[in-house]
Amino acid sequence: MLPAAAFCYDDVMNRGDLIRFLERSVNRPDMADGYADWINQAMRSIYRDHSFLCMRHEVTVTMESGATSVLLPDDFKELRSERSPIYMVGSDGSMLPCDVSRESTERRLLTANQTIIVPENPSTIFRNLPVWIEWGATNAELYTVYPVSGSTNFRIKYYRFLPDLTADDDKNQITMQYEEMVKAKLSAVAFEELRDPEWQDQEGLYVERRRAAIADDAYRAQKGRRTQMGS
Repeated sequence: MLPAAAFCYDDVMNRGDLIRFLERSVNRPDMADGYADWINQAMRSIYRDHSFLCMRHEVTVTMESGATSVLLPDDFKELRSERSPIYMVGSDGSMLPCDVSRESTERRLLTANQTIIVPENPSTIFRNLPVWIEWGATNAELYTVYPVSGSTNFRIKYYRFLPDLTADDDKNQITMQYEEMVKAKLSAVAFEELRDPEWQDQEGLYVERRRAAIADDAYRAQKGRRTQMGS
């Protein structure tokens, strides 16, 4: 049984529905050209505020021979809260969990003229490879303590920013599952753009509905873990 805070709808909300919602609630035809931007502004704010289950993603990135870093995807938000969200992948497909550390800790370990020898099977490495994430001007980057000896793949488990809603039929799990939260945030963004003090009430409503959505998301995660354990 879902908790009372869950929001599930038979009619899926997409970008077209959100535009029509703004037409009714804001009713500013002179500002209609900005509605699509307001929608994506609201959605990006929701993604920043909480990492929902549907934002989980995995990607393989390749660090070239002699390098100590590699750019992560544009949609990278943060690593997933798992024992090790980063794995080094061997040429035989085997994976070794990396030791995700703080940059300052690992830089103190640096000594000259050392290189990470990449074995065919990473499990032959005695100590898990220390790595860390550092933000550049635009993208996050994955760093290793020493240069890698050959082209090396890393499997990254992370939370991503979902793609913008660009077509009227575009939707995602957040618009589908948490319609009322999305409407509240969108109203807050719209009224703030219009310099209407109503935005503060809508932001308060959004915080309340976000709290309920987070509880529902946590319930779904727990239910998923129970299902996996039982399978």
